Parts: sequence; structure tokens; C-alpha cells
Amino acid sequence: MRRIFVLSIFYLCINSCTIVGPAIAHYQNEKRDDRYTHEEYMDSFNTLSQIVEKFGYPTSKKEFKHAEVWYFNLGENNHIHHPNERQNKSFSTGFIEFHIDKEFDFVTHWKSEGVDYGNKVSLGAQIIGGIIIDGLIIALVIL
Repeated sequence: MRRIFVLSIFYLCINSCTIVGPAIAHYQNEKRDDRYTHEEYMDSFNTLSQIVEKFGYPTSKKEFKHAEVWYFNLGENNHIHHPNERQNKSFSTGFIEFHIDKEFDFVTHWKSEGVDYGNKVSLGAQIIGGIIIDGLIIALVIL
């Protein structure tokens, strides 16, 4: 009798939390207007004033004849020491770089690494969450 009960709970969990629940949540999230990818978010910045409003002023800036490159260091600075070199090398784990046309005050393109401003959730991540919930429910029933 206990075995039938455990199998029933297992079957219920597999069909609710792991498959059906995430599929419904994913479908509802895809319909929302406030969900966007990192690329969509970054593409929304078109002018210097929009960039300054969101990120402030750049960590460094390079000026060219017709363009500027604004660099924002958003991560930690990591230092690497190589025994054969006299100086430590440092690098950033997260940055954003905007290339701006000086004449028209317009962002021509951007580049980023180590950051993600998107807020879309993948179906796979939701299914993994369902599997974790199922495992916890089954563990509670068996114990």
C-alpha cells in the first residue's frame, strides 16, 4: 500500500512541477512585455544622455576623430602575478564598451563581457527548478 502511495506522489510530482508547471510559467513569461534579452536591453541605449542616466560616467574614455569609446569597468579587478615578469597584470571580469559617433551623439555599437542585463528565464532553468522541487517532495514523503 505504501509503495502505491509513493508511486502516486512520484507520478503527480513528475507531471506537475517538472513538466506542466514550468511550461505554463514559460508561456506566460514569454507573453509579458517587460521581458528582454541582454542584447535587447543594450540596444535600447542610443544616446550619451541615456548611457549617463543608467551607468554614470565611464571608467575610461578614448577619443578619436569622429568617434568616442566609453568603457565601464563593472567587475572586480583581478591581479595575476607571473614569476617571470616584473609587473602584475590586472584585468576586469565585467565591462561594457559603447562606441559613439561624436557628430550625431549616437551609439553606433556596444560590446560587453561578464554582465547580463536580460531578464528572460529559459524553459530549461524552470524545468530544473521543478525537478528540485519534486526531489524535495519525494524525500519528504519517503522519510
